[in-house]
This record gives sequence, structure tokens and C-alpha cells, in this order.
Amino acid sequence: MLDAFKRYKLLILSLGISLGYLIALVYPKLILQFTFCPFKSFYGIPCPACGLSRASIQLINGHWLEAFQMNPLVYLVHPVLLGIALLAFIDYFTNTRYLTRCFTARWSRYIVGIILFLLLFNMGWNYQKGL
Repeated sequence: MLDAFKRYKLLILSLGISLGYLIALVYPKLILQFTFCPFKSFYGIPCPACGLSRASIQLINGHWLEAFQMNPLVYLVHPVLLGIALLAFIDYFTNTRYLTRCFTARWSRYIVGIILFLLLFNMGWNYQKGL
């Protein structure tokens, strides 16, 4: 059972992700106007997620190939985000803890390792493309 405060945090998380997708769908140029990479600005090399904002806009607007070419991780990030939003929504209305269990499961550390490997691979991809 979740207390009321934790339940509302789940609702805010779910609504926040949904609102982000809605804004990206309706106002894609607004999102692209405010994207910058502090990592690249500071270090001068592309970060592991460079191009993810632009790729997300391309994906949301149905430009599948362009999204992949900008950042292949876009196809990993969005299912995870949508899954988190869905589980947070389910946990809020059913008063369960599916989302918490996903992050505390024994296998989650292996998932984190795979994600770190993919981020490093993507950083090399971005460096190769000259981002």
C-alpha cells in the first residue's frame, strides 16, 4: 500500500511524461529551440545522449529513419519512458507498487550495465558522426 503523498508523486510523474509528449507533438520547434548539451559545451565532445532531443522530435512526428540516424537510443528511451508513465499511472489508480518493484528487482543492475554500455557505444557513434 502506498501513502497518499507517494501516490500523488506517481500521478505527477505520469502526467509530466504525458505532457512532455504532448508538447513535443504540438510544438516541436519550441522544444528544439531550447535544447543544448552542457556536456558538449563544457568538454567539447558529444555526450552519450547527444541528439536525443532532436531524434525524439523526429520520432514523435513519424520520421523513423531520421530519428535513428540522429540517435539510435531514441528507440530505447521512449519505450522505457512510456513504460514508466504507464506503471506510475497503474500504481496510482490501483494503489500498488509495480514501478518500485521494477527498479528494485535483482535483474535491474544488469539492465543498468547494458544501458551504460549502450550509452558508451552511442557516444562513439556521435563522435564518429562528428556531432
